[in-house]
Amino acid sequence: MSSVLSKEFILRFFKFACIGGLNTLLTYALYYILSFYLSYQISFLISYIAGIVISYVLNSKVVFKQKRTLKGIFLYPLVYIVQYGVSALLLHFIIVTHVIDPKIAPLIITILLLPLTYILSKVFINLGAR
Repeated sequence: MSSVLSKEFILRFFKFACIGGLNTLLTYALYYILSFYLSYQISFLISYIAGIVISYVLNSKVVFKQKRTLKGIFLYPLVYIVQYGVSALLLHFIIVTHVIDPKIAPLIITILLLPLTYILSKVFINLGAR
């Protein structure tokens, strides 16, 4: 089956989503622990950067099976810059049009953007491995 929804693609996407969930739990735990010792902004910055590194390491190895490189670790944050920009635009649209409750909108946006984040991750991990 060579379609976009091949068994291999579905398995990779499932792994990607699971790694994202695990990464969210790990970075939240790190943020929570750090917040007892540091300001919330510093705690958030450290945990956010750690989340990008964890995501890069796990996705490159487990999901896309690519070697990790210095080039890759510097390219990979671009995934999150693009994701943030698209998320911010969607959030603004949702809030202005009252389509979804603003309290749950970020969660819905995150789920909706999973395919985009997957594609961007694949592209930047592959570029970094070259």
